[in-house]
Amino acid sequence: MRDKRHIFPKARIPYGTWGSSFFPAWQMSPLAEVNIGQFASEAMNKILGIRKVPKSELDYLILGSTVPWHWKFWNAPLIASCLGRRVPGYHVEQACATGLQTILLGAT
Repeated sequence: MRDKRHIFPKARIPYGTWGSSFFPAWQMSPLAEVNIGQFASEAMNKILGIRKVPKSELDYLILGSTVPWHWKFWNAPLIASCLGRRVPGYHVEQACATGLQTILLGAT
């Protein structure tokens, strides 16, 4: 039997802290006009608070989107500052594999 080894043994996504959006549902709604970086930071702040995940545990941010949006270059610093943290981060776009690619990059 082959020895099972985890590729990323320290990678963690705290239960209930992930997010997802079915983008066609909001593309034609007023939500399409919202600054997605600010919206994401408010949602992340609320989710981390509800789940009692300390913001001090954040080492860096990796944000992903399936569709490109304006100002994406500044969204990681915007979200970090809205959380009251100064942590580095970047943005990933990988079409339908954005979520998986974001997790893999975060685990390395």
